[in-house]
Amino acid sequence: MKGDQLFDIICVGIFACTVLFLKHLNAGAIYFWIKDLTQEFLKLQVIYTAVEMFDKVMSRIYRSTLTLH
Repeated sequence: MKGDQLFDIICVGIFACTVLFLKHLNAGAIYFWIKDLTQEFLKLQVIYTAVEMFDKVMSRIYRSTLTLH
C-alpha cells in the first residue's frame, strides 16, 4: 500500500466517523445552543461598549475640569 492510498483510506475513515457522529446530534439543539451563545456574546459586547463610552466621557470631563483651573 502506497502513501497516497493510506492517506485516502484515513480521509474516508475520518469522513465516515464525522458523518456517524453528526447523525446522532440534534440539529435544533445545536442551533439554539449557538443562538444562546451569540446572544450572550452580544450582551457582553454592548456592556463593554457602554463602559468604554462612559470612560471616554468621564475622562473628557476630567480633562476639561483640569484645564479650567
